[in-house]
Amino acid sequence: MPKPNFKQKCLRVLLPAIIGISVMCGKEAVRPEFFDDFSYRSNRDSLLQRNGWNIVDGIHGPPRGAHYSRDNISFSEDPRHAENRVMYLRVSTADTPESMLLSRIETPPVFYEGTYAARVYFDNALRKTRDGNIQTFYAINTLRFPNDSLYSECDMEYLPYDVWHAEGNTKSKLYLNTWETYQEDPWKADLASDTLYQHQSGWHILLFQVANGHSVIYYLDKEKEPLAEHCCSPQGSPVYPESPMRIAFANWIIARPGVSPGDSEQRRSSVMGVDWVYFAQNTALAVPDVIRRVRELQKASVGHLDTLPR
Repeated sequence: MPKPNFKQKCLRVLLPAIIGISVMCGKEAVRPEFFDDFSYRSNRDSLLQRNGWNIVDGIHGPPRGAHYSRDNISFSEDPRHAENRVMYLRVSTADTPESMLLSRIETPPVFYEGTYAARVYFDNALRKTRDGNIQTFYAINTLRFPNDSLYSECDMEYLPYDVWHAEGNTKSKLYLNTWETYQEDPWKADLASDTLYQHQSGWHILLFQVANGHSVIYYLDKEKEPLAEHCCSPQGSPVYPESPMRIAFANWIIARPGVSPGDSEQRRSSVMGVDWVYFAQNTALAVPDVIRRVRELQKASVGHLDTLPR
């Protein structure tokens, strides 16, 4: 048998990393997955749309009637690793709902059961001005009508200054929410929720598993124990997602009656960072497994990968 040349050897090494092949006992099992390293040139890079990303621009919610700006999303070098690029989502405000400029980027609703993970930077800048800033990695689909039973949403949301707490505890918190459904008017929410009372400024690995047909499990960084596992809401409703969802990142500010947008008239901002996002279909991976896989893809110079069946 002729020896493989150098190019053939390289392909044998890189191909499993690129397409997610696990070789076991001579059998090859392809794992459908999605990965993006956010190595784009700008928010108008044509590859963004080609790779399935939509930058929200114009008047949208939340909150209702808010102004989202394409220009609040940018891509630039990682200050600590020049060879790496990072996506930044900026939010700014001058103490009125009208002055707020928010940011959100999302995919089509093609993700369902599997492992969702991202490396995210949380910014505490708006804590000192008491703004209701929400920085979030989540999966969601559209509420077609009030109390839609097929609605699905899984959130990992960081509030540097918590304006959601019913009793006014404004410590920095990470909210973990899994929704069954809701209605806007009058407001009624049916969800399971847990809260981590902890300062989270800096880089983190956020991960949640929708993979056992029963509950959604949330993890942070390399902690082996889950932060939360949600099967049912306090009302007894099962909250396990029932339909495909978008992957999304958003940096926004809540503004509703009874909640102050802040206490300064000076324009100020916060910047949430996203290094990469990863999804493995129909499997529950731990944080170390995801980190290992992401490093394989980065080593193979894979900036974007989508092998999900359509």
